[in-house]
Amino acid sequence: MVMFERGVELARRGDLDGAAVQYQKAIDSGHHLAVAEAGIKLGIVRNKAGDKAGAMSAFRAAMGTGHPERAPVAAFLLAGVLSADGRYSDAADAYTYVIDSGHALAPSALLSQAELARLHRLDLVLAAELFQRAIDSGDPDSAPKAMIGLARLMETNAPDAAVELYQRATDSEHPEAAAWARADLRALRERRGEPVDLPPVPSMRPAIGNSGCHLVLDEDAVVQALWFEDGAAGAACSADPRLVQEVLHQNKLFSLMSAGYQAHSDYERGGYLIRFRREA
Repeated sequence: MVMFERGVELARRGDLDGAAVQYQKAIDSGHHLAVAEAGIKLGIVRNKAGDKAGAMSAFRAAMGTGHPERAPVAAFLLAGVLSADGRYSDAADAYTYVIDSGHALAPSALLSQAELARLHRLDLVLAAELFQRAIDSGDPDSAPKAMIGLARLMETNAPDAAVELYQRATDSEHPEAAAWARADLRALRERRGEPVDLPPVPSMRPAIGNSGCHLVLDEDAVVQALWFEDGAAGAACSADPRLVQEVLHQNKLFSLMSAGYQAHSDYERGGYLIRFRREA
């Protein structure tokens, strides 16, 4: 659809107001998929422009289409905006929508909802249940991270179980979770007076051209991910591959420009993470 493509181009150029006008025209066309897709894009540009209420309205409109693929995406993005606005209960409801839909984002929603329950709603029983469901999903991205979340809950009352979960996350070789698990496992073993023989954890350095973005490096100083201090900015970037490409190009990470990626809210540090899938 021409209006939608114009909106994408204007957003890429930084003309958020112009992009919003074009996306709204696409929505007004009434086409089922156009309403869902343009609603998502409109929500992203409105959120980027600081219009949280407008972003929420657009995401809810996209959800209202009931489109099996795009409505859950809109709900996931809505949850991120709601959470950033401190509306944790409403955010949890949006994540529940994603989970109940059976969409591919459901494991990520389980993980995000668990972190909400742990860090903001202080419902540790619910958090443990959600972390376990994310682990049981077997999702290669969310399950190792959920192992870490559940292990952190179990460190005090069930340290042996926590060690086992940290070790499972480490053995997963997940680019971020394995490193985080090693760090937490090292700290737990040190507190227990046990010998520590674990490889170093990754580091971060500021990205060029984006003051709120950092490059996440593994122990071999290879860039594995982008981390954004602002969760909403990170979510908007991950939703638009052109923005991701721009960051990679500015930092001369050409080998990653053809790589796929997965993204999620990083509630532990209050930001957003975009992890790249490197070919073996």
